[in-house]
Order: sequence, then structure tokens, then C-alpha cells
Amino acid sequence: MAKEDVDLIRSLVPPHEIDWAAVIRDDESAQQLEVASQPAFAPEFRSGLLGITETWGSGFEGLRAIWLEWLEPWETYRVREERIEDLGDGRVVWLGRDYGTSADGSGEIALVSSAIWTVTDGKVAEVVFYTDRARCLRDAGLEKTTP
Repeated sequence: MAKEDVDLIRSLVPPHEIDWAAVIRDDESAQQLEVASQPAFAPEFRSGLLGITETWGSGFEGLRAIWLEWLEPWETYRVREERIEDLGDGRVVWLGRDYGTSADGSGEIALVSSAIWTVTDGKVAEVVFYTDRARCLRDAGLEKTTP
């Protein structure tokens, strides 16, 4: 299932041209996203953001709440994949760069981003976003891999 799992995750990450902040903040756009992506997610999937604190949510509402909190300081926000790898156990690690334009107008900032997606029976059961790539790589069992 390695290729299928990787393809599934790639289909769920927005293209670099998409302003993720605009999509997530707009109720109508978020509703359309939920409907369009619903077949890719297990009914009660979990999502988490691990950083200074841990935030967890359930279902699309929980995922959106995590993103709304994360996007608070950003006017615009885009993501770009650097590397994606199937871990062979239903998990896929996604490594990228995020680009945010701050709400205070101080310009665009590049951030290192990473996530571990867990796929069960062809559907996302969990996604965990990390603010610390080294922690993500440790959790993925790839701590000796250069990002």
C-alpha cells in the first residue's frame, strides 16, 4: 500500500499556489473542503499539533480548529513538499517548507514543517503536525536521516 498511501497524502496537501489561510478561515471554503475530502478520512480521525504544547482534535472540526489556531498570526500561508516517505507501517512522513506572510506586514517567513499521517484501510486515521522536525523524524524512526 506504500504508493497508495503516499498518493492519498499528496492529494490532501494543498498545492503551493493555494493560500491555506484563506481556505481554512472561510466557512464556505472549509465546508467544501470537508465534503470533498471526507472519503479520504476515517469517520473519527484524530489530528494533533505537537509543539510547545500539544493540541488534539477529532474529525474535520478538530482539524480545522488546529489550523485556525496555528494560522492566527499569518495573513497568508502556503505549503511546499520537500520529501514524502512511506514508513511501511501505515504511516507516511511528510516534510516541507511553509511560507507565511505575517499579519503585521513584516513580510514572508519560511518555516520548516513536518507531519506524520497514519493510514488505515485506505483512509487517514490520524495526522500529527510537528513544529520541531527533529521530533517528527525521531517519532518516524528516521532520526539518522538528513531532511
